[in-house]
Amino acid sequence: NNFYYLTGVEDMNAILVMAPKSKTSYLFLPRQNPREDMVEGKNLLADPDAKEKTGMTDVYPLNFFDEFLARHTERNDLTYYVRLSPKLWEDRIFIGRTSRIHYNDRLSLDNYRVKKLKERYPIVEIKDVEPFFSELRVIKSTEEIEILRKNGKISAEAVKQAMLTARPGAYEYELHAAAMHVVLKNGATEEFSIVGSGPNTCVWHYAEKSRQLEDGDLILMDFGANLSYQTMDITRTWPANGKFTPEQREVYEIVLAVQKACIEAYRPGVTTEDVQKHVAEVMKSKGLDPRGLTGGIGHYVGMDVHDVGPHGIPLEEGMVFAI
Repeated sequence: NNFYYLTGVEDMNAILVMAPKSKTSYLFLPRQNPREDMVEGKNLLADPDAKEKTGMTDVYPLNFFDEFLARHTERNDLTYYVRLSPKLWEDRIFIGRTSRIHYNDRLSLDNYRVKKLKERYPIVEIKDVEPFFSELRVIKSTEEIEILRKNGKISAEAVKQAMLTARPGAYEYELHAAAMHVVLKNGATEEFSIVGSGPNTCVWHYAEKSRQLEDGDLILMDFGANLSYQTMDITRTWPANGKFTPEQREVYEIVLAVQKACIEAYRPGVTTEDVQKHVAEVMKSKGLDPRGLTGGIGHYVGMDVHDVGPHGIPLEEGMVFAI
């Protein structure tokens, strides 16, 4: 996502080099053989207008990359900014889980690349580029917000269609299929989906979608589409038979009151503490026991479902997040 954010390029095995001192940028792409052209289509290296289309200073074959670094490093700067670690905390968790099996314990791709660069260019200082992306991507452009708004409408309609499909006897995967029809029909793709019924509603990342809905079940759907590299995250809960039990309705109304109170509180300059204070006041005025729910800012959405960006800072115009 960070690569696409800077380049708009989707070609595989590409490398981007930016030299701030000279304000130049260079794209490196593999030279493909005729079979690769036939099977995968030609990459930008074969396009005579590649420089103009990408805005790059130049576009080079991939095999020139190391020679380029050798020629240009000292005249620009003896510092390389690369990705030192996975961009998202979830990725670090997955790496940790993989390493539980000592046969799978190996360097991550990021760490391997850093190791290779240090071996080839020991004089260079290596720093982490990720904080720059976190700062850039947390504030969405007008165009990004427009795409997110359109995606929100598509994803919301998808969830509504899943609701209309739900009934005792249906399967979780039928609800997913109904939602995906809406997503694909509108030119988007699936980013992720959780469709859990009954006991599966309590499994945060339940993935199977295999259970048959029963009368009295609640259904939890956590769903989002990807539209032009912008993702959405919508979670809704409803009864499989169309009618809440008294206990289900009580809990649902508490959650809904918290959500609405959060929305009321959001504005530039507000912190999580401000939101939680407002939620507490609203719940007290309504005579509702929040059952431990305090509200808050939620997580950013954007190019990633849990998008990059600093947490705990006051809200700014242009931030977009799930509530």
